Amino acid sequence: MRIIFLILASISTLFAQYIWVLPSSNEMTSSFGEFRVGHFHGGIDLHAPVGMPIVAPADGWVQRVSISPWGYGKSLYFVFDDTLTAVFGHLSRYAKKVQDRVVSEQYKAKSSIVNLFFKKNEYSFKAGEIIAYTGKSGVGLPHLHFETRRGLKTFVSPFHYGFTPPDSVAPTIVKIAVIPLSQDAWIEESLLPLIIKSGDDYWQRRKPIRFWGKVGLAVSFYDKTGQENRNRLGVRFLELFLDGEKIFSCDYDSFKLDETRNIGFLYDNGLEYYYHSRFHRLFVPDSLKITQLINDKPDAGILDCSILSPVVHKIWVRLEDFAGNATTETLSIVPSPVEDVPLQFMYDDSGRVIVKVLGDTDDLAIQFCKSGENTFKTIAKNRKSILLDNRDGFFRPVGIGSRQIYPFILGTMEEQKYHSEQCSLFVMENYLYYIVKLDIPPVCVPEFAISGITIDYQMITPTKWLLRNHSQELEQNLLPTVDVFLGDPEFPYAKLGEFSPVYCLMGFWTESKKSSKLWKTSVRIPGDALYSS
Repeated sequence: MRIIFLILASISTLFAQYIWVLPSSNEMTSSFGEFRVGHFHGGIDLHAPVGMPIVAPADGWVQRVSISPWGYGKSLYFVFDDTLTAVFGHLSRYAKKVQDRVVSEQYKAKSSIVNLFFKKNEYSFKAGEIIAYTGKSGVGLPHLHFETRRGLKTFVSPFHYGFTPPDSVAPTIVKIAVIPLSQDAWIEESLLPLIIKSGDDYWQRRKPIRFWGKVGLAVSFYDKTGQENRNRLGVRFLELFLDGEKIFSCDYDSFKLDETRNIGFLYDNGLEYYYHSRFHRLFVPDSLKITQLINDKPDAGILDCSILSPVVHKIWVRLEDFAGNATTETLSIVPSPVEDVPLQFMYDDSGRVIVKVLGDTDDLAIQFCKSGENTFKTIAKNRKSILLDNRDGFFRPVGIGSRQIYPFILGTMEEQKYHSEQCSLFVMENYLYYIVKLDIPPVCVPEFAISGITIDYQMITPTKWLLRNHSQELEQNLLPTVDVFLGDPEFPYAKLGEFSPVYCLMGFWTESKKSSKLWKTSVRIPGDALYSS
């Protein structure tokens, strides 16, 4: 214990000798490691009007100044303690002796754009002396961008060295996404990601999430330093626990320059595109080596039903900011295989149908969605048979509790079972979407290299889609639209194309070959049309 105390005391003494670099402001507007398009944010941003003095954090010397109309604009690199470099961006001017040298070099070069390197101690400063002034050069509104680096290629959080603005507010978890990762993955009788928000049935373990196959979690969040600060910031730690055991951890304390482009593997751009929120993954993507990932095993953070026992498991999502404020949300999950429920149909002259369940009816419900609407309502539970008037909308069987049913829709006068072994029905913007994942052997397996990772892709061929209407002849306004969604590590399930059906004697159909490792297709049909696959 004495040794640990002495070490901590030494670290505290070390940090205490560093001076806060912006005496006039400690309001943070961006934190370290935050998402930027194509890279991690390499420092912290501080609110500052133009002309505020910046002081040296310790005794040191100016290694470099750079002036450009882009990026950091006017920047200064200050070396202290031999191995550490402080970088200041978006400046208005430098301390007089440095500013005079810069102006002289600009005249020599006949250009305002310069990049100057100085010898050690050529321009030295004592701790607390003014080295530059804040500005609005480069990109963005007036503010100070402040970095700390080990050497030039390792970005380290300024918080690591004691540069810590006051922060009394814990992070806020906005949404949690459960994402299918394997070809056989189902989440609540759907092939699509499940987005959970505060107040939902699944939030705070009010209802367990049924899943099958392999799934991963992602979290949408923000942090604040105080109630009066409206800026939304990042966090330091993101952790995932399964039944009390930590299975994933990400620490934004540092990152290497050559890893900054890997940010697209930690954030799910596909979810952001479709659900309008930025999600950070809580699983290791494709065994990628990233400094922030503490546990970089290939399966870290992945929930696999083949390993988990078929009981309810507890999930913790924990976030902690750079000041040590933490927040936790809990979910429950239960591995649930997807079952095929045999049904028998009997019709009368008026178009009504008696649906008889040939299998087990326990934990089974029938739901109804009226044509033109977008909400399914439960109309029967745990019943062997039910009389349905299927002329006004669509019906579907669903599982209750831990039971999952292969989803299919009922809505035809013909005695035919509308079913695909891997399909899912959902409703959006008054359209019924029928998502089908086809299990087709690969036609060929080309290889593509993405950021040094070899990905195997498969050729896929969507099947035929048959559209019928029970009350009138097919018309042009009932044409379905086939959307093809393809996935890759950076943009999972991005919409690759939209294919209009071709008329033929059998109805309407379309075929298209595309290449992807992960893929899904959807058929968009008008609410009063009938559909089978």
